[in-house]
Amino acid sequence: MQADSVGAKTEIDNLKIQLRKLQEKLSEVISRVSSLEGDLVPSHVDGLTEDQCHDHVNTSDALKSSGKSFELSVSSSTAQRNLNGDRHLVGTAYCSRLVTLPREYEHQNLLHDLSLRPENGCLVVEKSEPSTLTSLVKEGDSIISVNGMPVSTEDELKTQLQSAEGVTLEVVPSALRTVPLAAEEVYVKCLYDYDPSVDQRLEQKQSGLPFKIGDILQVNGHLEDDWWQARKVDDWAANGLIPSVKLQKSTYATEGGKCEKLSHGGISGDASGFLHHKIVNGLTLLHRRSTRDSEKNIGITSMFYEELVQSSPYGRKVIMLVGARGVGRRTIKSHLLHHDPDDFATIVPFTSRRPREGEREGREYHFTTHHQIKEEIARDKFLEYGELNGNLYGTKIDSVREVIRKGQVCVIDCNPEALKVLRNREFMPFVVFIEPPPLEEFKQIYAIHREILTPRKDDELLQICQESDAIKQGYRHYFDLILVNRNTEVTFRRLLDTLESLKSRKQWIPSHWQ
Repeated sequence: MQADSVGAKTEIDNLKIQLRKLQEKLSEVISRVSSLEGDLVPSHVDGLTEDQCHDHVNTSDALKSSGKSFELSVSSSTAQRNLNGDRHLVGTAYCSRLVTLPREYEHQNLLHDLSLRPENGCLVVEKSEPSTLTSLVKEGDSIISVNGMPVSTEDELKTQLQSAEGVTLEVVPSALRTVPLAAEEVYVKCLYDYDPSVDQRLEQKQSGLPFKIGDILQVNGHLEDDWWQARKVDDWAANGLIPSVKLQKSTYATEGGKCEKLSHGGISGDASGFLHHKIVNGLTLLHRRSTRDSEKNIGITSMFYEELVQSSPYGRKVIMLVGARGVGRRTIKSHLLHHDPDDFATIVPFTSRRPREGEREGREYHFTTHHQIKEEIARDKFLEYGELNGNLYGTKIDSVREVIRKGQVCVIDCNPEALKVLRNREFMPFVVFIEPPPLEEFKQIYAIHREILTPRKDDELLQICQESDAIKQGYRHYFDLILVNRNTEVTFRRLLDTLESLKSRKQWIPSHWQ
């Protein structure tokens, strides 16, 4: 009886502590709303900003853009506010919850049942052994306090557990939570265009369902079937038959790997879909060959369809800006970094050349030796790398991880080949494709703003459009957002709005990310 009384008192004390913390958080929110009311800055930008002329640079400067030092001037109409740690753009949509451990559970076993790592001021659950905790704490969850006392290391957690009779954990759920679906529901993203009216395999053309790359379908059928019944998620009235993976593979093999009736979104290169050699402004770019789980076939995922699940709202760890050179990727990245340096950060490239006057280690580059870079390239440590005038340049995968560990979102403007390395559960990138307007409109923009933009000949603009079309054709099934960059300020704002919406709407993600 006395034990029950002590337990009840402990629980009441914990609830009081949590109530006090909630009151403090509410006061902070009210204060924050008040400060934001006068913090909105209108936009007065017409046409492309002068920042876009910085995209017409040599490759050495392009590599330098990956550093943390930016000299690009952001338009005065861009709100450059220090958000004081407010993760309103990309943080998880979840608030913390209280988890009271059952009385029969020996809370001293907590450190044995959970594998934890300190990250960003809390303890992240890396692995959970089968136990009573399995249904209470999941992999990826973050423990931020025990009985109202903050914990950021295992030693702090152990100290709190030793002096506690009952244990209540404050847990922030993992940002990634999939929405339960019925067992028979299967959803896929289409990786190619399909027109049933020209498909000779389909006897009744009207029964087929046309679709484009990126369309999301709910499918019904078996793996061994030739045809699947499907309907579009954004238009339930659109339904019909689509070719199964089995039928597509059979046709693809019969025609020697060339499906003339299909406009496929596959990537040119070797069997892994990778381009390993490319010359850009004299710089030989090389890209690592990926053998990661993201390339393995999971369920019905194949070169034709990618199986999806629907997730709860969450912010992404990596933002990848993809597009042709000269289209404005670096300007958009610079805007993000200046707009919210607390939330957004980028990676600093490595080089084997000697520092130049005014350069500082860790700002423009990390300076190392030719031998060291070669050695780490052989160990697959580099996301991409290249050689210019006998010097090696490159960006490391661990640099991306370091930004994420700090609790920031890593913004990368990179070649699309990097998608094959980063598009997996570890990095969960949000892929943004930035493309130019149609060629004639592109010419008009440069003609109107010739006083503030670096002059470009028509054939240069044509080359940008052609390169953009090639990237879009080969990689568009990876894109989460496509932005036509007619106006840098408008493009930037659209990107911010989209990132904000990730916190409030469900998202479709590859099934092997869950």
